[in-house]
Amino acid sequence: MTHPRDIAPDEAEATRPADAVLWGLTRCLVNEQPDLGCRRLSLNRSGTASADTRRLAQELFHPTAEDEIILSPQGRFVLREQPRPSAVPATDGLAFALRIRDAGLSYRLAWEETERPEPGPGEVLIEVRAAALNYRDVMRSLGLLPAEAAEGTPWGTGVGLECAGTVAACGPGVTGLRPGDRVAGTSPASLASHTVTQAGAVRPMPDDMTYAEAATMPVAYATVHYSLITLARLQPGETLLVHGAAGGVGPAALRYATACGAHVIATIGSDLKRDFLRALGVQHVLDSRSLHFAGQVMEITHGQGVDVVLNSLAGEAITRGLELLRPGGRFLELGKRDIYENKPLPLRPFANNIAFFAVDLTKVLNAPSHIEALRQDVQAANWREAWCPLPHSVFPAARVTEAFTLLQHSRHIGKVVVAFDPLDEPPLVERGYPDPRLDPEGTYLITGGTSGFGAATAHWLAGLGMQAIRPAEALAHAGELLQAGAETALVARFDWGRIAALPLVSSPRLSGLVPSGAVSGRLSREELLRKLGQMTSDEALEYVTHTLTVMLAGVLHMDPDQIDPHHRVDSYGLDSLMATELLVDLQQRYEVNIPPLELLRSANGTLADIAQTVYLRLGLASSTPVTAELPHRADAPTAGEGTSVVV
Repeated sequence: MTHPRDIAPDEAEATRPADAVLWGLTRCLVNEQPDLGCRRLSLNRSGTASADTRRLAQELFHPTAEDEIILSPQGRFVLREQPRPSAVPATDGLAFALRIRDAGLSYRLAWEETERPEPGPGEVLIEVRAAALNYRDVMRSLGLLPAEAAEGTPWGTGVGLECAGTVAACGPGVTGLRPGDRVAGTSPASLASHTVTQAGAVRPMPDDMTYAEAATMPVAYATVHYSLITLARLQPGETLLVHGAAGGVGPAALRYATACGAHVIATIGSDLKRDFLRALGVQHVLDSRSLHFAGQVMEITHGQGVDVVLNSLAGEAITRGLELLRPGGRFLELGKRDIYENKPLPLRPFANNIAFFAVDLTKVLNAPSHIEALRQDVQAANWREAWCPLPHSVFPAARVTEAFTLLQHSRHIGKVVVAFDPLDEPPLVERGYPDPRLDPEGTYLITGGTSGFGAATAHWLAGLGMQAIRPAEALAHAGELLQAGAETALVARFDWGRIAALPLVSSPRLSGLVPSGAVSGRLSREELLRKLGQMTSDEALEYVTHTLTVMLAGVLHMDPDQIDPHHRVDSYGLDSLMATELLVDLQQRYEVNIPPLELLRSANGTLADIAQTVYLRLGLASSTPVTAELPHRADAPTAGEGTSVVV
């Protein structure tokens, strides 16, 4: 028990600094000796000894979950830590754009205040009302998009490829458009309140079309035009095989192929999406998560194969697709995983005079010849029939993370659209704060300032207003807090699953900071190693393999009994985004650092191969392979919780 500590409202000023030392000492003691059961109590006398005695007796003989209590004449107070909002609701006239923080497995999305861009010659400024997502955006957020993917293009400046909105301003030389026009088209960094693009890259919207509907069309139909018309030259009567036919490009390709008189065979990975395609009138709908589609295509075509393959699958499915092509066939590769990994391509199928095209729309989107060809072909009869909005799901900008998650897990049908509707809940925007202005006559004491965090703080303070110093993350937050006038704040990064063992975390004081569901009962790394160490090598590997089977089943939305750990993983239709989701679960469960590309390479093997990699990374075995049979285990745990960040 201590004297007043100047914590509660209107509490008497603290006159004994040593009490604060005692308070902090007992906090450390509780963490070091959690079984001790130490509570801290600060008493500000009310002037009535009997009343103070009753209040103290109540606290001592009837304890609650609170371990830090302040008793003052104004009442009983307890401490609570609360998340400090780093963003404010967007207002009219505020320009902002989506930023990806910590690109990788634990990426974060944030709307960040920006300066309103100005259009240059031949450009228009668009006030965005709806922007559609593409797999490229998700790959960028996951850190799977190499730098070479944006080299020589304007598409590496921000997130987003397409949008719909109103023209806010026109640059010099722009004709045919004026402020206030409703337009849709392709634009770099379009996931923003405002974006600048070439005037020729957008076209006026029909009056009866909504912004969300218009935003679904530019990239999908531009891809179909470049792939099926410019490259493949799809003809009436030919047969087209479309993989992943319920996504964004798939429905657009089906519509165009039907309009031009081609026959269509489609594949997709879930029963729900297959039912959707059948409802659209597609007669032949196959399962993309099994390589059996190749044999089924040959049966449907009476052994003739197909003329064109529009592919988004990876691994062995590419080889099977090449083998399905008739002489003179064309293979259009939309996926990027095997290309970025520089995978080999079998040449035997090319003896049939087939062609292979790798399609990267960002390399041609701004080409005047492509834009003009697309503009002219839209007027053709078959294009007018096919050119209409695609199925889509709409998320307000305030829920952009949910939109990315839906696309990342391939749970969408058609396109995923982020709407900037003024009637929706405004998104939270992180404002840009200037550097705090410190009192030049003030004195700032830094303890331990000769190295580490103290030295970094000293450099940061010395550089304010003088030079551009790149501070650490905590110092950047400290600057915002100083500018915002925060009296007391905590800047920290927590792994709630590991820190939960500390008594302070489970106290009511910090309960408001812990994300819902973040603290789980999963085993810590030490507990897991101890559990596996008590098993034989075969039993431990069996345990890891079954755990991975459960994880993969969750990613693919399948029953674990349907997965054979000795079959190639890519035979179940595991694409790069699904492999990344599996990697997130794997790293959080076993706390092993496996680079994403290494897992993607392992994904061409079996679950048993991946289990062997995990087993070795845990330090439980030598590099000698374990070859024991791996039957299913019913007692392996399910996937664990993730790492959370709180500031």
